[in-house]
Amino acid sequence: MSLTFRLANESDEVILVSQFDHYNNKLLQKKRAECYIYHNSTLFMILNNEIIGRIQWYLKEDPRFGIVELEEIFVSERYRYRGYGFKFLKAAISIIKKNTIPLHSIYLFVGEENHAMQTILKKLAFKQIAIIPDLFQNNENVYFFVKYFQ
Repeated sequence: MSLTFRLANESDEVILVSQFDHYNNKLLQKKRAECYIYHNSTLFMILNNEIIGRIQWYLKEDPRFGIVELEEIFVSERYRYRGYGFKFLKAAISIIKKNTIPLHSIYLFVGEENHAMQTILKKLAFKQIAIIPDLFQNNENVYFFVKYFQ
């Protein structure tokens, strides 16, 4: 099995548009995909020529602050709980470190029920620093995780 990672480029627009189907708005999907090609970053995880995951992030506010938000982390259901998520996030962090100077911190929000992601983050030295109720949905807690680099 051949596991590789690559950043999205212009030729990936159709793939990214389809990955935003949950928006149910074709124009918004297209704009979102363009944003993650031209302004933000998308990393694909590829196994035997099949895209099995994506991580999307962007540099917050002033680039001199070096603060990155991981916005979406996705691994195809049939590849979950096999260690791919850990390898994928580790690869993304490596790319972010290489391309973000200075890098102060990486943060993200994780649903209370997403125990697998919480475990991965803790293994990669992220710290849970807050619990935020009702951020995305009523009656759901979201955990705020951060990893500092300086």
